[in-house]
Amino acid sequence: NLGKKKGFVIISRPYNGCDPGLNLDIVEKMRELGMLAIPMDFLNLDPSLMSQDYPNMYWAYGQKILAAARVIKETDNLYPIYITNFG
Repeated sequence: NLGKKKGFVIISRPYNGCDPGLNLDIVEKMRELGMLAIPMDFLNLDPSLMSQDYPNMYWAYGQKILAAARVIKETDNLYPIYITNFG
């Protein structure tokens, strides 16, 4: 429970979210601003949550990203930050 504090979930594949060179050291920049950065792996992710909404999502990591998005949507004071190299 975050109370009134806002949490910002870093949604990414591990090679983007865990590499400060690829993500431009966003976690440290957020910390300097007093923001709480939360890796998406810290969420209770259940890919079966997405099975009815996106039954054709083939990729396992895509299912994990969609599950994280659902948890964030349903949790007060959580906000997503999506890091990708494409698109």
